[in-house]
Amino acid sequence: DYNECDEIDLVKSNGSICYRVPYDSYNHILHYIDQLCSSEKTEVIYISLYRVAGENSILVNSLCKAAANGILVYTYIEKMARGDEDDNIVIANKLEKSGCHVILGCKDYKVHAKIFTAITSDGSYSHIGTGNYNEKTAKIYTDTHILTNDIEVSKSISNIFEFILSQSFCLRKSDELFFSPFNSREEI
Repeated sequence: DYNECDEIDLVKSNGSICYRVPYDSYNHILHYIDQLCSSEKTEVIYISLYRVAGENSILVNSLCKAAANGILVYTYIEKMARGDEDDNIVIANKLEKSGCHVILGCKDYKVHAKIFTAITSDGSYSHIGTGNYNEKTAKIYTDTHILTNDIEVSKSISNIFEFILSQSFCLRKSDELFFSPFNSREEI
């Protein structure tokens, strides 16, 4: 249960933490993001959603709460998430009604990234995962998640969102992350 989650306070620590679900609890990721959505220090949040656990998902509710509290929330939602297109539109509408800025789809590209970053008055905090932001499927699928306060990772994630928001097709090179189809083949 999310409320019984062990306390994770990466916001007060330095470094990165890796989780492998379902072997490790997905509740740590939910708590981490909720903590940042609830913080008075958080100024901006960027997150990409491919699939979530419906419009009543813990994550969606955390993002709505953040926007209602005056945090700028930019949410990318992939409209071509095989089989979840209708659910994603419902979620996009809920997020927009709460005050989130929603980008629904990216011209010429499918964004399959599961990324989150929060810019706060005392630093930046990010999540990168192989799995969807779905607390239901996290109990059965094996995925890797990294929580970090590495500023370079946060800059790379922000760079992806600048690209998505501008649709400029000009993505700056990052030493921290590879972006397919731009530099992943060359880097790997």
